[in-house]
Amino acid sequence: MDYYAAVECARKPPYNVIRMDGDDFKDFTGLTKLLIRNRRKDDKKATVNWLKIKHFRCLKGHLDKIFFKYDTDTDNTTFRTLNISQGRGRRPTVIPASLPPLYTGPVKISVTKYRDLVNLCESKVIHRDYHSFYRSLCCDADVPDTDVDDNTDLDE
Repeated sequence: MDYYAAVECARKPPYNVIRMDGDDFKDFTGLTKLLIRNRRKDDKKATVNWLKIKHFRCLKGHLDKIFFKYDTDTDNTTFRTLNISQGRGRRPTVIPASLPPLYTGPVKISVTKYRDLVNLCESKVIHRDYHSFYRSLCCDADVPDTDVDDNTDLDE
């Protein structure tokens, strides 16, 4: 099965699927530390809960602000504001021309997840055309196993 084609055709008009490789993912950690001084409090001094944000908006005329909402309701046009300016007296930061890659090699998965995927191959849940891909994944005992049942509910 061609997953790219399946996703593209999942709706009308079709999705525009952009195929990405590992080197297309960049590490923004250093850049955000340089540019964003305030990450904790919005303009009303309320604590920003990054895990609950559902909608971001950036506007050309307000490059020093991030607008966000905790819902996806299109009728709700009220955004909270996070002022990310560098503050008074600071020199403007020079933005680097390129960013480092997010990963320097294959992303490793937990041994438990690897075994589950191989079992799905052996039980023919995963088609044989994809077995070599799943068997070639890198696993490591140091990678923590994340079980869906163990995740906390973000809506609470």
